[in-house]
Amino acid sequence: MYASGKTIYVLSRDRLYMIDLDTKVRTEVTFPYETKDEGQNIFGLFVNDILEAEDKLILVTEVYGNYILNKGGTAFEKVPTEHSAIREGGLGGKTFCVKVGDQHWDLEADNAYGYPIGKNADGDLFMYLLDLNLSVGDKNYCRILRYSPDGTMKAISTVDTSKWAHTPRMFAHMAEDGKVYVLGLYADKFIVYKLEVGKADISEPERPLPEMDMDACEQEATYREGGETKSAPNVTLSRSTVQTRALGMINLTWTFANGNNRWAEYGATAPAGLASAALNSTQTGIPYCWGKMNGYATVTGGTKFSSIVTTVDPNNNTKRLYAAGNVASATKANTIGVDCASFAASAYGYSSLATTSDFYSSSYFSTINMSNLIRMDLIVKPNWHAMLFKEYTSTSAGTLNTYESTKDNVNDKTIIKSRTLSNLNSTGYSYKRPNSWKNCNHSSISSSYSYNDSQHWKSCLFCDAKTNLGNHSLYLQNDVYRCSVCGYIQWTQVPISSVLPGNQ
Repeated sequence: MYASGKTIYVLSRDRLYMIDLDTKVRTEVTFPYETKDEGQNIFGLFVNDILEAEDKLILVTEVYGNYILNKGGTAFEKVPTEHSAIREGGLGGKTFCVKVGDQHWDLEADNAYGYPIGKNADGDLFMYLLDLNLSVGDKNYCRILRYSPDGTMKAISTVDTSKWAHTPRMFAHMAEDGKVYVLGLYADKFIVYKLEVGKADISEPERPLPEMDMDACEQEATYREGGETKSAPNVTLSRSTVQTRALGMINLTWTFANGNNRWAEYGATAPAGLASAALNSTQTGIPYCWGKMNGYATVTGGTKFSSIVTTVDPNNNTKRLYAAGNVASATKANTIGVDCASFAASAYGYSSLATTSDFYSSSYFSTINMSNLIRMDLIVKPNWHAMLFKEYTSTSAGTLNTYESTKDNVNDKTIIKSRTLSNLNSTGYSYKRPNSWKNCNHSSISSSYSYNDSQHWKSCLFCDAKTNLGNHSLYLQNDVYRCSVCGYIQWTQVPISSVLPGNQ
C-alpha cells in the first residue's frame, strides 16, 4: 500500500488499485504479465517499492526492473532503473548494489532479501532487509538499516515479527518528512508502524488501519461475514470419512448442459476446460467457483451436478441451469462450485464455508511439522490457498499429492495435484492438524492388524494413529516365517526338491 495526497494505491498479485479518498472511486491497472504461478500473474509479489517522480508513478522491482504508469493511466511501461537494489552474484550473492538517483551504495548482506526505501534530507539511505538466515520469530529477522552517503551504517531498527501470521509481506515507505513507515500483516489485519528517531526498534504499532485483508488468490474478505475472521470449527469426522468426502468431490461426474455455460450472462469467468467444452459432455470434478461452497453435501451422493443446480426462471417458468464455476475474484450470483478453502471445509464436514484465514487462526487446529503429515491434514497459507494432504510420493525428493480445488488455468476444479515441499515451504505454507485428531483418545481401534516388513499395528478408526505397535514375532511354518501376532508372512527360499515331480 502507498498513499500520496488523497490517493491510496493498493497492490495485489496482478494489479494496482487506486482509490480516491474524496470521491471513493476505485480504478485499477493490470500489471505487466512478466511472471506467473500456476497460470496466474504474480507480478505484484515482486514489487519492492512505489515511487513518485514528476507526478508519475513508478513500480520498483529487483527482478524485472522499473515500470512507470503511462500518461493515460492505463498501463505500465518499462523505464530505466534509477532506484534499485541488485544482488551481485544472483540470489547467492553477498553484496547489494543500491542505487537511488545519483547515489550508489555497496552493502554487505549475506543471504538476505531487501530493497531501498529512500533517502532523507541528509542523504542517508534507508533500506528494508529480511535476514534469510533467521526465522520469523527472531527479533532481527526484519530490519530497517540506515546508511550515511559514504556507505557507513548509522543505525539498525528491527520490526518484531514473532507474533505475525507467517513470513511477513511488508511494505516500507519514506514520507516527505523523512519518516519511515512500515505496513505489515498481524494475524489477519494490516498494522502501520513508524520508525521513531533514536529508537532501536519499531515493534509497537503507531495505529491500526481499518480492518482489511490482503487481495490475493481468494480475496476472501469480500465474502466473509461482516468482514471478520471466524474460527474454523472443530472437525468431528474421522480421517477416513474426510477423505471419502474429498474424493466424492474430485470424482464427481456430471453433464455439462446448456445453461451451465451462462458465465457472460452472470458476469462470471469460465473455468479452464469448460469455456470450450462441448454441451452434454461428461465432466469430472466440481468446477472452481470463487466464494462458493457447493461441495460434498450439495452435489454428491449420487446426484448429478447439472440436475441439482437447476432452478426456475421467473420470466418463463422454465428450468434454467446455474453457470458452472467462476474463477474471477468476485462472488457472482447464479454460479455454482467450490473454492479452495470451502473444498477443505466441505471435506471436513462444515455446514458453511470457511476461509484460509479462518483455518489458520482457528483454535481447533494446531501447527505440525511437515514430516508428520498424515492423510487429510491441512496445508494452508492465509489469504492465499488451502489444500488437504493425501500422501508423500517420494520422501527423499520431497514430493507429495494433495486434494484441492484450484484455479490454475489448466484444471480450475477439484483435483489431485502433485506438489513439492520445497515450493510449499518457500512460499509460506503452514501445516495444520485438527485438534480432534491431534488429541484423540483412540477409543475405537481396528479389530485387525496392519503391517509392513518389520512392524505391525492397529489403527485408530477416528484419527489413523498407530496403536499396539510392535515388531513381528516370527516362527517357521511350512518353509515360511509367519508372525504369530498379525499373520504377516516372510517368505523363505523353498528347497527345489519339494517342487520336483514325485515330491508333491
